[in-house]
Amino acid sequence: RMAIESACASTLAALHAGLTSYDIEDTALALRLKISTDYILIGLGELTNALKQRAREFKNSPQIGRTHLQHAEPITFGLKILSWYHSVLLHRRFLMRNRKMWEVGKISGAVGTHTHLSPEIEEAVGKILQVEMANVSSQIVSREGLAYLMAGLSNIASSIEKFAGDIE
Repeated sequence: RMAIESACASTLAALHAGLTSYDIEDTALALRLKISTDYILIGLGELTNALKQRAREFKNSPQIGRTHLQHAEPITFGLKILSWYHSVLLHRRFLMRNRKMWEVGKISGAVGTHTHLSPEIEEAVGKILQVEMANVSSQIVSREGLAYLMAGLSNIASSIEKFAGDIE
C-alpha cells in the first residue's frame, strides 16, 4: 500500500511540476462555464418553445400597441409575445455561437511556454473536459471571453426587464 501511495504522490508531483495554480483554476473555470452555459441554453430553449406556443395561442387576442409609453395602433398579444420570442432566440444564438470564447482553459505553465508539459497533453486534457485550450496564454487565460459572456448575460437580463415592463 505504501508503495502505491508513494507512486501516486510522485506521479502527481511530476504532473504538477511547472504548472501554475491558474492552469488548474482557469481550466476548472472553463469547465464550470461550459456546464453553466449548457444549463442557460436549456432554459432559453424551454423559454423559446413556451413563447412560440403562447404567441400562436394569442395571435388573435387584440391589445393596444404602445410607442414611447403611449397608446398607438392596435396589435395582438401574440405579436407582443412573438417579439419576446425573437429576443430570446437571439440571446440563445449568441451564447451558442460564442461560447468557445469563454470556455477556455490552459495547462501551459507559469508563463505559457509548455516547459514542463507538452501542448499535446494540454490538448488531450481539453478533449477530455470538452473545453477549448487557449491558443496563447501567460499565467492566466485572457479575460476578454468572460466579457463577452457578461455582455450576453446582461442582454438577457435587459430583455427580461423589458418583458416585465411590457406586462406592467
